[in-house]
Parts: sequence; C-alpha cells; structure tokens
Amino acid sequence: MPRPSLFLFALFIALIVSPLHALTPRLRPAVEYSATRKGPTITLVASGKNSTPGWTNTLAPMAGAKPTIFSFTQTPPDGIVAQVITPFTTSATLDSDAKTLIVVDAAGRHEVAVK
Repeated sequence: MPRPSLFLFALFIALIVSPLHALTPRLRPAVEYSATRKGPTITLVASGKNSTPGWTNTLAPMAGAKPTIFSFTQTPPDGIVAQVITPFTTSATLDSDAKTLIVVDAAGRHEVAVK
C-alpha cells in the first residue's frame, strides 16, 4: 500500500484544517497601560502580546467623552497567519493636567495614574 503523499497532506490541511481555524475564537491578550507626563503633555501607552501577528491595536480618545477617556480596540487579522506571539505597543498623547486617565477596552474600564 503506498504512503500518502505530501501533496495529499497539504490538500487536507488547506481544505479541512484552515477553514476550522477561522471558526476558532481568538483570545484577546492582556494589556498593560501606563501614563507619563512631560511638561503639559501626557503620553498614554498600551502594551502587551498578541497571539498572532497582524492585529490592529488602536488607542484613541473615546468619541463624545471627556478628553481624558480613551478606548483601546483590537482587530484580529484576516485569513491564515503564523501562530507566533507578537508584542505590541501603541500610544496616544494629550495636553492635560489630569492625574488619572481612563481606558475602556473589551475587559472593562481601567484607571491609569499619570506619573
């Protein structure tokens, strides 16, 4: 009996396993927030690790809210991507005398002390 060829194995992966990957939920990574002041400018930083490359990580002022309230969103990549833990860092700045900033993300509301 002949062994299955590499071609058949690759075909199996492409037709069966890859579509199943798209159905599996992607875990949202833990995010750490920090805020530092230099003169009147505050820099808010979000950092962490994504489960794969290609995520879009966005830290922006929340629409319609006070300027000290930010939203952090993560959008997963489309299609098949390498399963490699990928660090990320994103930041936003504002001029304020605030002592605390608020970040709202998928896990809830976080108060970030300005140092």
